[in-house]
Amino acid sequence: MKKNLLLNGMAFLMCLLLFAGVSAQTTKTFLVTKDSTWTIPTKADDGVTPLQVTSVTFEAIGGGGAGGYMTSGLTRRGAGGGGGGAYATVTVNNPTGSYQIIPGVGGTNPLNGPTVSGSASVVKQSGTTILSAAGGASSPYVSRDGGKGAKGGQASACTPTTGAYSGGDGADPYGILLGWLFSYSGGGGGAANSQSVGGNASNGEDVVGGSAGTGDMPAGKGGNGRSAQSGDGAGGESYGAGGSGATAYTILSSGSGNYGGAGANGVVRVTYTYISEEIEVADAEISICHDSLIDLPLDITVNGFELKDAIIAFGGSTPPAGLNYSATIQFNTTDNKWHLTGSATNTNATTKFFTINGTASTKNNIETDNFTIKVNVYGKLNGGTIAEDQLVCHDLGIQVLTSVQDATGGSGDFYYKWMHWDNIDVTAGNITSGSQYWMNIPNSNATTYLPELQGQHFYARGYVDAHCGTVFALAEQDPTRDFLEVTTVDPLTFTDSYSSNDTICLNETYHNEITMEFNSPIGYANDWYHNYNWNIYWQKSTDKGAHWDNLTGLVWTTYNVDLTPSDYSAQGNDDFWYRAALKFNDCDSVPLNAIYKVHVKENPDYTAQFQDVNITLWYGACDTNIANLAAPTLDPTPASVTRADSYTTVDTGTYIIKWNVIADQCNIPVEYEQKVVVAYPACDTKVTDANGYEYEVVRVGCDCWIAENLRTNSTDGVFYDEDAANEAFGKLYNWNDAVAVNNTEKTAKTGNKYLQGMCPDGWAIPTPAQFNSMLAAAGGDAQAVKSDDESTWLPGEAGTNTSGFGAKGAGYYEANQFQRMLGYTYFWTSELNSSNSYVAKVMELRCGCGEFTCLDKSKENKLSVRCVRIEPAE
Repeated sequence: MKKNLLLNGMAFLMCLLLFAGVSAQTTKTFLVTKDSTWTIPTKADDGVTPLQVTSVTFEAIGGGGAGGYMTSGLTRRGAGGGGGGAYATVTVNNPTGSYQIIPGVGGTNPLNGPTVSGSASVVKQSGTTILSAAGGASSPYVSRDGGKGAKGGQASACTPTTGAYSGGDGADPYGILLGWLFSYSGGGGGAANSQSVGGNASNGEDVVGGSAGTGDMPAGKGGNGRSAQSGDGAGGESYGAGGSGATAYTILSSGSGNYGGAGANGVVRVTYTYISEEIEVADAEISICHDSLIDLPLDITVNGFELKDAIIAFGGSTPPAGLNYSATIQFNTTDNKWHLTGSATNTNATTKFFTINGTASTKNNIETDNFTIKVNVYGKLNGGTIAEDQLVCHDLGIQVLTSVQDATGGSGDFYYKWMHWDNIDVTAGNITSGSQYWMNIPNSNATTYLPELQGQHFYARGYVDAHCGTVFALAEQDPTRDFLEVTTVDPLTFTDSYSSNDTICLNETYHNEITMEFNSPIGYANDWYHNYNWNIYWQKSTDKGAHWDNLTGLVWTTYNVDLTPSDYSAQGNDDFWYRAALKFNDCDSVPLNAIYKVHVKENPDYTAQFQDVNITLWYGACDTNIANLAAPTLDPTPASVTRADSYTTVDTGTYIIKWNVIADQCNIPVEYEQKVVVAYPACDTKVTDANGYEYEVVRVGCDCWIAENLRTNSTDGVFYDEDAANEAFGKLYNWNDAVAVNNTEKTAKTGNKYLQGMCPDGWAIPTPAQFNSMLAAAGGDAQAVKSDDESTWLPGEAGTNTSGFGAKGAGYYEANQFQRMLGYTYFWTSELNSSNSYVAKVMELRCGCGEFTCLDKSKENKLSVRCVRIEPAE
């Protein structure tokens, strides 16, 4: 059966490249210019041939920024150019599922409205950003001074640094005659490309737009000055180019010159590599006898590929009743073919068949082919069993009727024949194979036979005239033997005596060996085939001799009494009784008259007196010491109460504490359990600082945290320019404001040292260890502690905030300017640098990273402050 024909030219070329069992690889590329979802293909363009995509590379250029605009009036000047989009790339090996592709949009500049920067080109999988190429910034209008050239998109911290490049910057405008007559617009920056950053636009009289970075992506050149148009990509596509600013020629010029050029849209290029193969397997049909071995060479070919490492999976339909089978497949290097091997059993009379539904896979597991093997199985004759060996006890005579179970199954006629043997050597109960001394018994072809002599041994054979040979009836007592025995035994007698009483303590493990004294029994049987003998059986009674139970497997003159605590609790105040008995095979047993008795003491039960204990931890504590947990007062007072577990310091949760109680004169400890519940103290719902600012509080792990950055007033702290930013990001403080304002080291109830700093009373500046513990308690993923407000991080970098900590990209303040806003956040810790008094330890969290980074920063930098709850020592 032929499967998956290669129908298109690409697949045909792939076949020409096959060599030494390795699949040919094919690459396909396409551009994405609008939002879309792309799913990894599993079939070729013909819709039939399966594919395996081995890797996919996403390359992106962000949208370009718009050029500046001008308002009407006498004092106008040309506007600055927009920045070019950045370039970024990422490769995913063995990709699966779907990817959301969002090409960046170029910036715009409506008259008298805010200019819009170019947006990033983004690729996501399952909501997670795996690639982000930043867009270029737009040039704003700034009153009489004119718009400035805008920054190009930067290589994002969220993108792997290898292969990421920044876009070019736009140019400032050029003007003459006091800077506002005959003024030209600034040129836009060029887009970055796969091999270099985008070119910056030139300042000066030319105000020429910057060139695109080098590479094979269709990146754009920035728009030139003296134009109101976006860049045109130097004659080609213009993805990511920055637009030029608006131009002014005289103080009287107006109208079309008021608008700067819009930025060019971004683009995402997708390149994926795949392989494809095809396979075919032939069906087959065979016939075998029951219990026969299947050995079928399978015809499997794979278009020039070796199948030695292929995955073969077997399944099958439910076989008919009475039919069992198994099958495997192996490669035979002698004939270079795959062989289906296994066995089948059919216990019914009629011919049965079954099918093996196989699946052959290529070496790369990208294509499979199903095949069917039909196996006809002749029936198996089941000859049944002979009755068990017969034992006739003393004085009962010969009253034995042996029988053979009717044969079943098979595919032909059968009959039985009874036989006996005489004058033959027998070793360990096995008849010599092929002995000529087995004789047919005349007129004994029925399924029953009445023996006439003692000591004879009988067996039966069932013959079948069919496809699959002869079977034998076997003795039920020994499934490996095809004969049964008949013999007679005489009665037994013996004497008995042993020590008969003992006393033990409750819950004490008790060992004592009982020895039976006896004389040799009289009347044990012996014939020329077997030396029959007696066995000793020990018996136990738990109801003072009313009933006796055999202790199986104990067949000697001594018995080791081994009582456990579970025996005592089940028995209560009753005694344990033991005795021995003699038995000859299946004849009646003869018990001893002597009885060995074990009496048990009783202990009080203290279970109800071990009450639950509740313990509440301190703020700032993750565990508590319960090594010295007080034992409860028990009534009646026991000899001793001691701990029987290993708990010392524990975290929150429920613990079962174990106590050993010695309550009687036997010094036997009894174990009791007590439940101890350890819980955290409640966190405040809100906290207010010295200036009346109110903050939310959240528990993360074992600590309570203020869930917002502090906004407390200080001598040198800075706010952002807008009230909304102040509310979202809080205030930024230097070391002296944040920590040194209250840097007297104090001691918490936990014994750890802490600094209160500018935190409210009962709160402290965290240590690096406390930050890391908080992240671990949140699941070890920085997404869980990052704010889910998309306005507080770069596009696509907001977290899930499942912890409630709500870290935001506040950046930091240095050299009189805000830096890395939306991409990073930094928190002061209470730990100094041991070798440099000018720096202190801070915790950094940035986009694209899954953990806090502890590093040094100058005490003059201004960073965010968070506080953790501390319970001071009394």
